Amino acid sequence: MSRRAAEPVELARLRGWLRAAKGRRTFAALARRADARKLPVSVCTLRRSLDGRLPTLRTVQAFARGAGADEEEGARVWAVAAAAVRPEPVRKPAGYVPGRGITTLAGLAAAVEKVRAAVVRADPGSREGQHAVVVAFPPGLGQLRLDVRDGDCCGIG
Repeated sequence: MSRRAAEPVELARLRGWLRAAKGRRTFAALARRADARKLPVSVCTLRRSLDGRLPTLRTVQAFARGAGADEEEGARVWAVAAAAVRPEPVRKPAGYVPGRGITTLAGLAAAVEKVRAAVVRADPGSREGQHAVVVAFPPGLGQLRLDVRDGDCCGIG
């Protein structure tokens, strides 16, 4: 016999809220009522909303509309469950990426120097020539290669 993986309490609470809203109505009746109230949803989608996975907010709203339940309450219960199931990812700050504001060779040189300095800071023990910064231009204009340790710049192709 297989066992179901543990689920967040908030997701179980959402499923309980949906079951209570459904009452003794059939999924087909809920789908018809939601469709009549301008939020069409399939019977299968309503049935799957109780299978243990997080349904979409739209599905919860259609379920509530079809059952005559409070849509705002359903949205609140869904938001709590969604936060438990899909927590916000921890975002690392992005490194320096030169923007579109580079319009002169001096601006390009400054941007390449910032990238070079960031590479050296990230890997202070690197050997000379181990890393390179490559700046690609639109087709036909070539590339610029900068070896990080010695700062030499040479054009390529």
